[in-house]
Formats: sequence, C-alpha cells, structure tokens
Amino acid sequence: MARLGKAQAGTFIQKSLAVIDAADTRAYHGSFVRRGQSWFCATGLPNNIVVEVDEMLFHLHKFPLITRSGKISKMVADASSSDDEADNHSARVYQKPPHGMCHIHLHGIPGGADTFELVAKFCYGVNVELTASNVAAMRCAGEYLDMTEEYGEQNLICLTESFLNNIVIRSWKHSVKTLKSCESLLPLAEELSLVKRCVEAIATKVCSEPSLYGWPAMDQRRTLQSPSGKLLWSDSRRGNRRTKDSRVDWWYEDVSLLNLPLFKCVLQSMEDKGLAPEAIAGALVYYTRKSIPGMHRRQGGSNGLLASTHLISSSNAEQLFCLETIESLLPSDKGLVPTVFLSSLLKVSMILNAEKGCIENLEKRVGAQLDQATVDDILIPNYSEISETLYDVECVERIVQHFVNSTKALVLRGQALESDVSRSSSSFPLVAVTKLMDAYLVEIASDVNLLPGKFRAVLESLPHDARVLDDGMYQAIDIYLKAHPWVEDLEREALCSLISCEKLTQAACVHAAQNTKLPLKIVAQVLFLEQAQLRAAFTGVLEAATVRTSPAESQLTFENPTLTAMPRMGKMLEAWPVVTEENSIQTNISRIDLRADMTTLRHRIEELEQECTELRQHLQRKPVRWSSLSKLSCRSLSNSQLPVSSTNPRRQRASSCVSLTPRVVEPPPPL
Repeated sequence: MARLGKAQAGTFIQKSLAVIDAADTRAYHGSFVRRGQSWFCATGLPNNIVVEVDEMLFHLHKFPLITRSGKISKMVADASSSDDEADNHSARVYQKPPHGMCHIHLHGIPGGADTFELVAKFCYGVNVELTASNVAAMRCAGEYLDMTEEYGEQNLICLTESFLNNIVIRSWKHSVKTLKSCESLLPLAEELSLVKRCVEAIATKVCSEPSLYGWPAMDQRRTLQSPSGKLLWSDSRRGNRRTKDSRVDWWYEDVSLLNLPLFKCVLQSMEDKGLAPEAIAGALVYYTRKSIPGMHRRQGGSNGLLASTHLISSSNAEQLFCLETIESLLPSDKGLVPTVFLSSLLKVSMILNAEKGCIENLEKRVGAQLDQATVDDILIPNYSEISETLYDVECVERIVQHFVNSTKALVLRGQALESDVSRSSSSFPLVAVTKLMDAYLVEIASDVNLLPGKFRAVLESLPHDARVLDDGMYQAIDIYLKAHPWVEDLEREALCSLISCEKLTQAACVHAAQNTKLPLKIVAQVLFLEQAQLRAAFTGVLEAATVRTSPAESQLTFENPTLTAMPRMGKMLEAWPVVTEENSIQTNISRIDLRADMTTLRHRIEELEQECTELRQHLQRKPVRWSSLSKLSCRSLSNSQLPVSSTNPRRQRASSCVSLTPRVVEPPPPL
C-alpha cells in the first residue's frame, strides 16, 4: 500500500473536521472509565477507533487524536485508503468497513499504557497534571507520537519542555525523580537530552551550596538522615525548615536511588566539575553497601548507618556487574576508601567469582593501606575447592607483597626502624603491619590443614628486620607446633630459625627455655642469651655499687698513686662525718636492697649454670652434631670475668658468689 504524505494526511483531517463540524467539539469532553483491560471515554458519541497498547484497549474517537498526534493521523489516513495491513514499523492498522472502526497497535510507546492514558486525556482536553515522575515519559511519548506545534498550539512536546526547563531543572528533588524515571525510557530519553540535563543539574547542585536548592527527594512524611546519622530535614508543621549541614554526604541517599549506569553518569559529571574525591568515594561506598547484600552492615558506628528502605535485591550477575563497576570507579588515592570496605569488597568478589583483574586490583588497594587494617579485614575465608585450609593465606601473601612494594623505600632503610620505634603505630606503617601480621599468624596457626611450607611463607612475607620484637612470631610458632605435632624435626628447625633470640623479651625467653616443642638448638641459644644478659646486668649492678672517683683523679692515680694517695685520704677524712650524718639512712636502705638483689642474682646464676651443665651432658651424647656448641659453651664459661682464685673452678664460682656480698667500709682511725 502506498504511504500517504503530509498533504494527504492534512486533506483527511480537513474532511474529518468537516464531517464533525456540525457537532459541538465540547461533546468530546468526557470522563474516562476503565472496565477490566479496556478504557472508555464516556462522551455520548460512538467510538470509532481502538488503540491497543500493551494488552490494554482504548476505545476512543479519531478526531481528538488526529488533531494532536501526527503519527496517529498518518496511521488513520493509511487505514482509510486501503483495507490491507499497513506496514508502519512498530504499528499495525486494521479497519473494519461495516462499522468504520479503526484498530491500531502502538508497540514500544514510551511509558506504556499508563503514559498513553495521560496522552489520550490530554488530547481530549482533560486537565493532566505534569509531575517530576511523569514528565520524562510524557516528553518521550510526545516525541514518539509526533505531537509538535504543527498539530496544535501548546502541544505536548512544548508543554513538557517548558515544565522541564522551568520546574524540574531548578529543583534538586525534581531533578533526581525525573532522572530516576528515565531508567525505563532509554535510549530515547538520552537522545532527547533528558538524562544529560538532569545529570548536569544534579552535579551542579552538589558542587554548589545545597541549601540554595529544593528538598531532598525523599518521602515528605519522614525524616532524612545523612550516613553520619545527623538530621538533615524533617517534615513538621513548623514550617519545614531545613537543618543546615556542612557535611558532604547529604546527597548520598538521594543519588543512591538511581540505577548503576545513571549513578555512574552523575559521579563522572561531579568529578568533571571538581567535586572532592572524598565525597565521590563516600558516595561509592554508600551505594555499594546498599546495592550488594552483605555490604550494608553497620560498620564504624553512625557513619555506617543506612536507610532501611530501598535495599536492592538482585541476581549474582547484577551484583557482579555492580561490584566490578564500583571497583573501576573507586579513587586510587590512599585512605579515601576505608580498608574494611575494600576487604569486604574483596571477599564478595571471591564469592561471586569476579574477574582476575578485579580481584588483583582490590588486593593492591588493600595492600596499599594495610597499616589501617585489622585482623578481621585480612582473615579471608578460603573459597577454593582445591585447598582445605580455613583461610586464604596466599591472598594475604599477595596483599603483604603489595604493601612491601608500595613502601619499598621505607623497608630498605632499616635504620629508620629504631628511630621510629617510640612512635605510634598510626604514624609508622611498617610497625603497624608487623603487629597486624603477628596477630594474623596467631589466628591461622591453629588450622590443622595449614602446611608448614605455607605457614613459613606467611612468616617470611615481611622482611625480618621489620620486626622490633619477635614475641608475636614466637607465639604463633608455638601455637602451630602444638596444633601440628606431626611436623618433622627439620621443618621445626626451619620454622624456629626465623626467630631472633635477641628480639625476645624476658618473658618470652623464660617461656622458650621451658618449651619442650622447640628444638634443643633454639633452647640452648635462649639459655646462653639469658645467661649473658644476667651477667651483663650483674656487672652493671657492681659498677653502680662501686664508689667512683672523678676522671681527673683516676688519671692522676694511674700515673703516680703514691703522690695522690695522701691528699685523697685527707679529703675523705674531712668529708666523712658529713656524709655519714646525711646519708646514713639512705645507705642502710640501699645496702639492704642491694644485698637482696645480689642474693637473687646469685641463686639465678647457680640455677642457670646447673641447667647448662645438664644441657652440655645431654649434648655430649651427640658428638658429631653438638661438639662445636659444647666447645663454645665451655669457652664462654672459662672466659668469664668473675673474680677467680688459685683453687679449682667450682671453688672459683663459690668465691665469686661470696665476693658479691657488699662489705661495709669502716672509717679509718683518727690520726
């Protein structure tokens, strides 16, 4: 069938107007009534056209429709010139000659049957209320039906454009609601620049002062709170005055109503307008916790507070798409995104089997700010069917490696450790990470399926010089050996060789000396180290108890003791009564305390010597393996700096112990 041009369609409209000219046009002003799946316009005139939209039938009249819609007028003109089926893309036209009834199908009209109901009422002159929720659908329907000014003044396209520019774009809540309604109108809404205009309006308002624009796009009968829990506004009868809030997160809840593609467009527009990265990161965190199940838990007090409404329930594919999109939008600067959120995102990505690149990027993000993490953040369950361990230790190894690479300069400068030991963990990332890894090792050490090789790999993930103390490592190894009694001796020695006895505290040394799970070599090293420390402490106490002379007098006495003896003796005689009178009480107290300390040290040294003797006897049973160690221990004992006598060695120890008791210096007799 030949298609009619605009001239032919206009001729048909003029003929229709001439036929109906005798009737009052007000006869078409009637009420719309719905009966089941059909709409009727009760005007008193017989219906002569049926429009089918999404299984909904509209029994209407031709004249009101063809005077407003160019598309419907062409379809009716086509139907009047032929009885065959019209080929008009998305519409099929049927005409029933006996009754003059025209039946058309409108497939794909924006907004569906609900929107066409409003369009039909508009064509009949019924007052139709434009709102922020329906104006986008009405604008798209007007474009679809060709409702331009050519088919009547103040037609639908003109009215909707005026409402968009004068009402919607100027209001915050209207812009959000209209953009939300565009989700089901794509791609036509994007072609008509509806999405662009709403996105630009929202981004401009967020980057500007929020109090200059309308209310948040929430239900007017309830209050709205920011993610921090602070009241933003409340619909009360006192005037609906909005509480001023200087926080940057006041818009998170409203924008989170959008689907992910539109939400992404809004954030990109805000970023182009120079919005702070902290605000963008916060919006992404808020949206993710609200969109992905398991991410909307309360974390960190009131800052994790989320509205209980509009939690999105989606399939795994939709969640995976959302997760990967959010990861690509996250800012790369350290500290903008909470570590607990990145860790949760990493765990969810493993559950959903995300792409390898997405998981690697999340591991790098967690590793870059590992010093801000907690043990729960890196206790990542093992979702692999190959490994039987409780936790994914390989993932943690990679995370620690990313941290080491990001702070490589700091790790290489080992001298910075000692100078920064006194600082807090937050100011020195390496110290915080070592404490974190020690706590993590303690948690995973009891896993019976954790092999020694993997456990040692986690132990060696950090440089050995990074640890100030090895107490945490020793505790983890002790727990592992107790939970894995089947570990062979070579593997035990390999694990314990990572412990530096010099970095163990006194409490750890005492525990290690009595630990039957440790190899004898480690126990011997601990005992020798403890003995050396006790001897050093003993020497320091003796030096503190000795009456010292000034450096000048010491040098003079060394050169000529005969010349300096008498003057020094005279000074002592002159000062003696004064010293005795002023410090008699202090001297007695110090003497009692010193004697008690000496007694304790003496008993401890005797116990250690007895233990060393028993240990040497035990080690001598293995001459090939421990001969060098026995010689070393004997040599260290023979080279002791304690006082010796001409008697046997056992008497030498006894005499040295007896000489430890301080002697009271009696004043010389008066001359």
